[in-house]
Amino acid sequence: METTMNSNVQAFWGEYEKTVSRWVGRAQKQMLLKRLWEKDPTLWTSDPEAQKLIVSRLGWLSLPERMEGALPELLAFADEVRKEGCAHVVLLGMGGAGLASWVFQKVYGNKPGCPELILLDSTDPEQIRDVEGKLDLQKTLFIVSSKSGGTIESLSLFKYFFEKVRRGGEEKPGRRFAAITDPGTSLEELAKAHEFRKIF
Repeated sequence: METTMNSNVQAFWGEYEKTVSRWVGRAQKQMLLKRLWEKDPTLWTSDPEAQKLIVSRLGWLSLPERMEGALPELLAFADEVRKEGCAHVVLLGMGGAGLASWVFQKVYGNKPGCPELILLDSTDPEQIRDVEGKLDLQKTLFIVSSKSGGTIESLSLFKYFFEKVRRGGEEKPGRRFAAITDPGTSLEELAKAHEFRKIF
């Protein structure tokens, strides 16, 4: 059994072909994809409280349609950063806050003439020093990513690098930072207080 995910990726199941075929058949019989797109929380649990949480976490299903209107703003922001000579974009985000960026980086790599994307999803001092050693802080944009806005690791990384940028003589260190978070979070407030370049 060969599964084509898109024009560039194919899955060959080898010894797992029978098992995968059985599960694909089961998924089709239970209409799992249809139910997923309908945001049916019973796919995961019968607990009403957990179902409410699950429904609130499925916004990614309609993200491409919702983000289409924001595309001109995103492209303008990326163009502005690139034209300023930014050499690196460092995403400070744990787990899911950085996972999509990691996947895009692995699949597409870095486009020539654009800043290199670096994902920092660790508070290990050695990893932080390794990343820091690659950077010219005056040519780096840090993106602090946290859906909840309260991820302690991401906020700790922000504080570390903000202080480094400030001590490096940047007149407005907040201009070296952007945030990705939900509206009304503590990260949004922090970004406003530190005059981040952009809040998404």
